[in-house]
Amino acid sequence: MKHWEHYWQTTQSLNSFVDNNSDGYKDEIANFWNATFNTLKGEQKVLDIATGNGALAFAVQQFSDQHDLSLTVCASDAAAIDPVMHFSNQTELLHTLKKISFFPQVQTETLPFSAESFDLLVSQFGFEYSDPALALSAVNRVLKPGGRFVALVHHADSFISVDSDNCLHLLEYVLDQNHLVAEAIKALAYAEQRMALGVQLKADPVFQQMNSALIRAFQNFQKHCITQQNEAWYNAFAEEFVPALLELRPGCARKMASFEYSLRSQQQRLIEQNKS
Repeated sequence: MKHWEHYWQTTQSLNSFVDNNSDGYKDEIANFWNATFNTLKGEQKVLDIATGNGALAFAVQQFSDQHDLSLTVCASDAAAIDPVMHFSNQTELLHTLKKISFFPQVQTETLPFSAESFDLLVSQFGFEYSDPALALSAVNRVLKPGGRFVALVHHADSFISVDSDNCLHLLEYVLDQNHLVAEAIKALAYAEQRMALGVQLKADPVFQQMNSALIRAFQNFQKHCITQQNEAWYNAFAEEFVPALLELRPGCARKMASFEYSLRSQQQRLIEQNKS
C-alpha cells in the first residue's frame, strides 16, 4: 500500500489517469458520471470507494453544489490519504474538498459504516483492486433498500490497460534488466565520496569507468525506447533522470535514489493493476 500512498501524497492530480494539475474527470467520463448523479435527490448520501485523492467524490460534491442538492458526500480509500492537507495551497479545490468526509486506511471489503447508510456507492478504477466477493458483500450491506452501486473498472483490452502493460515493460527494462538507475546511484555515491576528499573526478579513473558504463546503459535504453516506439516515455524519463545525474553535489545520490523509489512505486502499482 505504501506505493499508492507515495503516489497520492506526491501527485498534483486528484486522480491517477489524467495529466497533472487536473481537477477531476472530463469529457465522456464526466458525462457518464453526471448522468449517474442526475438520479440523485436532495439530502441523499453518496460514498466513493477507493477514492484516491478524491476525484470522483469531488465531482459528486460539485454536482451537489451546482444543483442545490445538499448531498452528504463521503470517500474512503485503503491508503493513508489526506486530500484536504495535500491540496491545502489550492484554494478552489480546497473549498470543495473540505465539504467531503474522507476516510483513509479503509478497506473496501470491510467498510466501517452502518448498514443501509448510503443511497449511492460509486467507484472509478478502484473497486477491482479489492476482493470482489467480499467487497460486494460490504457494498450491499451499507446500501439503503433501492440504493445503487455504479463502478467503472479496468478491462484487459482498454487503452489504459494496454498503455499500462507497455509502461510496465519499460520499467522492468530500465530497473531490472538495464539497471540504469541503480548504476547511476552507485556512480553518484562514489562521486560524492571522492569530491568530499577533494579529488577531481576528471582525473579519477574509477569514476570515468563508471561514467562510461552509464553512458552506454543510457544509450541502450534510448535505443530500446525508440525501437519500441516509446519516445514519449523516454522523454519523460530523461526529463527527470538527466538533471539528477548531472547534479554532482552533496545529496545527489539520495536524490537519484528517491527517483528510483518513485519508479519502483509506479511499477508496483501497475503490477497490482494487471492482477486486478
